Amino acid sequence: MNGKSLARGFFRTFVASLVRLIYRVRALNTDNVPAEGGVLMVSNHVTYVDAFMISLACPRPVRFVIVDHFLKVKVFAWFLRLFDAVPISPMRAKEAIRTAADAVKEGSVVCIFPEGQLTRTGMLTELKKGFELIARLAECPVLPVYMDSLWGSIFSFERFRYFKKKPKQFPYPVTVNFGPVIPMERVAGDTVRAAILDLSVDAFGARDNFQLSLGQSILRALRRGGPKDQFVDLGRQVRAFSGRQLGALSLALARRWRAEWREESTRRVGLLLPSGTMSTLFHAALVLAGRVPVCLPLRLLEMPPAEREELLAGIGINRIISSRPLFSRNEFPRDGIDFRDALAQLDPAHQLGARAAFRVLPIAALEAVLHLGHEDPESEAVAYLTDSFHLVSRSHRGVLATVEQIDSALVVLPKDKILVQSPFHTPAAQVFGLWHPLLEGSCALYRTPASMQVDLPLILQDQAPGIVLIDPTMQLELARAQPLSPSTVRVWLDFSESVLAPEIASQLGEEGAAYCHGFAPEHLGVIVSMNTNDPNAMIPQHQPQFGNRQGTLGKILPGFSPRLVHQGKPVSLFGEGDLEIRGGALPTGWHPARITGSFDREGFFTAAPRPDA
Repeated sequence: MNGKSLARGFFRTFVASLVRLIYRVRALNTDNVPAEGGVLMVSNHVTYVDAFMISLACPRPVRFVIVDHFLKVKVFAWFLRLFDAVPISPMRAKEAIRTAADAVKEGSVVCIFPEGQLTRTGMLTELKKGFELIARLAECPVLPVYMDSLWGSIFSFERFRYFKKKPKQFPYPVTVNFGPVIPMERVAGDTVRAAILDLSVDAFGARDNFQLSLGQSILRALRRGGPKDQFVDLGRQVRAFSGRQLGALSLALARRWRAEWREESTRRVGLLLPSGTMSTLFHAALVLAGRVPVCLPLRLLEMPPAEREELLAGIGINRIISSRPLFSRNEFPRDGIDFRDALAQLDPAHQLGARAAFRVLPIAALEAVLHLGHEDPESEAVAYLTDSFHLVSRSHRGVLATVEQIDSALVVLPKDKILVQSPFHTPAAQVFGLWHPLLEGSCALYRTPASMQVDLPLILQDQAPGIVLIDPTMQLELARAQPLSPSTVRVWLDFSESVLAPEIASQLGEEGAAYCHGFAPEHLGVIVSMNTNDPNAMIPQHQPQFGNRQGTLGKILPGFSPRLVHQGKPVSLFGEGDLEIRGGALPTGWHPARITGSFDREGFFTAAPRPDA
């Protein structure tokens, strides 16, 4: 063994040990890596330490394609040469392709990051065509790779910056998934992009967080909450709860209901309340009580009582929690609970005990008191009834995965205030107004029916939200409103079927804000795709990168794999077809999204015009 091999072995062992102190790397499907022969590895690119992650996970030594200017930096040069990095010059493209192809022909595993830059949105960007030319010249197969969970590392652009932020976990979990090799004849931008996104499904699904139940996750998140108001009903009389307050009240209600409903076999309980602090509180309390909260649309109040009871009985609901004033012209359900009565039954001593237990008892003890932790992650945790009275059910894993997917993209910052007025029986309002605040600590500002009399500009000025969730009602309000004054809003999120008029969207995009359209099909109960902030203003010296493209529904969220189908057969992602989705927060298998369209090379999805439009 020569000196170079000894040095390489020493530093491989030393660096691997150092990296494993910081990252917990899990490798999936390493048997897909060819045992011998040259192969071109292509992977998504998230952080400055991606090469270390792949090196630790891959059973064969990997040579990485690097830009040659790094060889001019003495700190890196000796290390890169030691590990046989493949230097290329972007100024000499043909030579760069030939150099990389020669390395593959020598029998090496050569890794290239075809995006050509780190993602600054958390989502896969355009795959440059160089890897296709390398594969053809080397006459080699391509090995697709997907790295999951690195968005959030201090070496990623998560939270709008590199390096200067606290690690979210220590050690930090990372999953590297190796896919089946793609024969050289099939190597193209669409096939490789589809393969990388498909690998994201299993890598995303391997996250440790999904082993917890929804109740456990809510309990732990609210316990971490501080004394600041986190759930706020806006209006002339503001009602607000901190995470700890809402957690203690949820605990008190859950303990009472577990005792009172012990003999009842029906798990679903209807919630007929406007979006706001009370709906959030009772969602959390029912989950902690081992019940399934079913968010009901206020349209139910328009039905005759007998028809309403028959509908609810048909979906397994024999008890609802609501407000008597909502039933001014209808009979309050016989087994209904007015939320005020439920709170009034909690005497001061009971509430004091719950507050003390919530703050002092170990999490394990609280979980034992509430009998949490025995739930099947795939079992039903929550549900909602759409305006067309279709029941959408979500599992424990499904709710947690939805929130994780949002946090895997450049959307919500840790201390963001999110303004919501949409009802909770819509996917976007459930995610941004209910589950993200409950599980990740963002602040929810609820524009309840009682506060609709307060003008939107005044709310923006007084409450300073960073994100506003637009619904059809707000679309009309924005269309009628005078130009808005500069505000703190960073993102205007819109999952409505219709989009704002270009001049209004342009106005919202002033002062550094972004109008971002997305796709959240009601029948699936998830957010499939969305536009995000363009990150260019933060790092102007880097290559341009786009998170927002007007006229599109944005990019597919991390953890989802898309495919397009035409007349029952899959077609190219760059063609046109009916969108189907698998992975992420959805049950196993492919699910029709009930929309037709196509993807561009950067991954933005554009819906085709409807035939009846």
